[in-house]
Formats: sequence, C-alpha cells, structure tokens
Amino acid sequence: MKSWKKKFFFIAMITVIMLFLFSGCNEADNGDSPSGGSDSSSSGNSPTTNSFAGTLRATTMPAPGSTPEKPRIIDSYTNGTSNFYLIDVGVISDMYISTLAAVDYTGVPVDFKKTIATSEAYTSSLTNTVSESVAFSQTDGGKVGIGFEWKAKAGLFGFGSEFSVKGNFEHHWSNTNSVTNNKSTSDTSTTATQYAESQTVEYKMGSNTHPHGMYRYAIYGVADVYFMLETSLDNQTLKGWETIVCARPDAYRLRSEYTANRVFNNNPEETIDFEEDFYKKLPSLEVPPPPPPPSLPRIETDYVTIRNNSASYKINGNGVWFQYHDDINFLTRHGIDLNKLKADGYKTVSFHIILNVREYDDCTQYIYIYNSTAAPSGFLKGVTPPSGLNNLVASQTFYHTKGKKNTNWLDHHIHFNNLSIDHFTSRYVIRYSSTSGTFKDWANRNLRVKLIFE
Repeated sequence: MKSWKKKFFFIAMITVIMLFLFSGCNEADNGDSPSGGSDSSSSGNSPTTNSFAGTLRATTMPAPGSTPEKPRIIDSYTNGTSNFYLIDVGVISDMYISTLAAVDYTGVPVDFKKTIATSEAYTSSLTNTVSESVAFSQTDGGKVGIGFEWKAKAGLFGFGSEFSVKGNFEHHWSNTNSVTNNKSTSDTSTTATQYAESQTVEYKMGSNTHPHGMYRYAIYGVADVYFMLETSLDNQTLKGWETIVCARPDAYRLRSEYTANRVFNNNPEETIDFEEDFYKKLPSLEVPPPPPPPSLPRIETDYVTIRNNSASYKINGNGVWFQYHDDINFLTRHGIDLNKLKADGYKTVSFHIILNVREYDDCTQYIYIYNSTAAPSGFLKGVTPPSGLNNLVASQTFYHTKGKKNTNWLDHHIHFNNLSIDHFTSRYVIRYSSTSGTFKDWANRNLRVKLIFE
C-alpha cells in the first residue's frame, strides 16, 4: 500500500512540473508569435486566430549623401537677422504610429474594440520612436539620443523645455516644392486617422485560448524626418530647432502583435547619427537684397483748360521775365495733393501741354517749366525768390512753321516727361519767350494741361 502511494505521489509531482514548464514556454516573449505572425494592409482584413506576432523593430536610413558632420540641406534662407535651414534627417521604416485596438489578456474572454488615436497620441508615439532613432556623437566618444541633445541645447539657448516632434510640415519660409524624391510633407495625424478609419477589427479571445499577455493591432508606417533650424548669422548660436515627422500616406499597414511582458519595443537597432553642434558648420548664407518697393499705380489726370480762346497773350523778344506766364496750382486746378503723392512714393511728374499758337512775325517759340513765379534775385528790384524755388526745371523750343511766318492758329502738343516730383511744392509755372529782338512776336491761347504721376 505504501509503495502504491509513493508511486502516485511521484507521478503527480512529475505532472505538476511538466504543466509549469509548458505554461512558462507559452508565456515567454521571444519575439515570435504564439502561432506565427500576421500583417494586414487592406480595409477589413483582420488577422485570424492565433496569428499575433512579436513587436516589429523600426529601421533607419540616413538621407542620401548625408554625413554626421555635413547633413543634407533641402532648403535655406536668411532674413538678415537669422539663418534658417531645412535638414533632411532621413527615413524611418516600420515606424510605430498608433494602436488601433489592444487587450491585456489573462485568460478571460474578451473582444478587441477599435479606438482612433488622438493627435496627442500620434505625437507621443512619433516622439518616442524618433528619440531612439536619432543620436548625437559627443566629444568623449559616446552618443546621446536626440531628446537629451535637444533639451541640452534648448536649456543653453532658451528656445524650449521638453523635446517633442511635430507631425506636420509647418514651414513658414520654405517651399514644400523643395522637398523631392517622393518624400512626404503630409500631416501624419490626418493621414493616419484616415487609414485607421478604413480598417476593421473583428476578433474575440476565448477562455484560455491564448498565452497570457498584451495583444494589439498596431498601425505601422514609413516616415520622413526633418530638422527645421534657426541659427544666428554666424551659425554659432542655435535659436530654434523643430523636428518634423511626416508619414507617407500610401505606406501604412496594420499588424497584430503580442508580448508576454506587456512591453512593445519598437526601437531600431541602428540610429541616424549627427555630430554634436553640427549646425555650427552649416554653410553661411548671403543676405538677400531688399525687395523692390511695391509698384504704384500710374496716376493720369484729364486735360484741364487753364486758358480758353478768349485769353490770348502776345509774346515778344524782350526776354522771358517780361512776358505773360501761367501760374497753376496742383490742388486747385488738377485736384492733386502733391505732398501726399510724395509721401506715397511717387517720384516723377510728366506735363502734357496743348497750346494754340499763331505768329505775327517769323520767329522761334520757347516754353519753360518753373517751380515758382519769382524772378531771379536782382532781376526785378524788390523781388527776392524763396531759396531753391526759382530754378528752371525744364524748357523746350518749337516752331509754329519753321522758316516762314504763319498767322494761322494751330495746336501744338508739347511734352515734358518724367520730371522729378521733388522740384515742385504746390504749383508749377509755364513761361514763354521768343527769338531775341524786335518784330519777333507770336501769341498763344487755349492752354490745356494733363499730368501723369509715376
């Protein structure tokens, strides 16, 4: 009897030990699925029973032609105060984007429930992966992650406190057209949400049908990573540093995963490396020339009749200062506020004159534009012109009929083009003269003037 009891006890102990070992093997997380693995990249294609795989590790690839000390620059700009650089960091493939559904399975029946991630959740997952994917060499030969390096520089130069990536290409100065080679500038939160909404999760876990642990449906993608840097003009001070991660809209896929220790590790085995303070070696930038001033609309007045046919004046050969002249105010005769036009940036004025003319003698006609009615100092006693306002601005010679007297009244079109507006204040004066001497008379009337400001 005692021998039978001993044999029973021995067999029972062996059975317990075997059950314990079997359970431990099932719950071990060795990176393999309990029954293989499964990916799904199409809508409604959920993995089948027992098809959960281990965590997928991200892979990194630096930008083509980039080195730790000399990264690839996509675009650059300077505004004369700061330099701005758009740096191509590289590509992260098999990058964890978000979890579509997850359960902590303890043997109790449970259903997967689909949940769309928030923008904050996307930012958190992107930040975690980038933190383990980009590193910086140190002077002592070691390496630190981007989160540590960014925080050190932010504390030194005062442009932030906690490292976090951006999931969209918020470029204020750079043109997305400069981003080529099929790289993405899409908003990760938007495109990932669209993909998540297109997927279905219909899976139930029964009573003790799977090893205990964490199960999830995870969205993976391929993402392009950029640095947006602002530096001092000599590139020795880092004024701002943004890390941008843009997932490619056509590269999302859904994957079912399992881990016994309830930790999903998506960290890559290799990092994209940069030299510490690499920004100090970026090429210097030339300050662009100031933009041209905005073009001003051309202002053209109608012809204004200064004198009609009844106001006819004879001009003789006794000199310009002894002839009739026309004193014309810009504002009252043309409706032009000259001071305002100067303030607005107008530089020139053109005078288009139509003058009806006849001759009493064969002579040459002269016409002048002055900026004041005052005669030169000393020419007329007691008249002292204002300083700088007695200058002749422009003059022209014309012939009513060259070589012979013509007593018929005819219109003459006279143009003074592109005179500096600064010659004038509130008025312009038109004066007339003739060939010097006696019997050199001519007359004018019906004066019409059009002004053009540019």
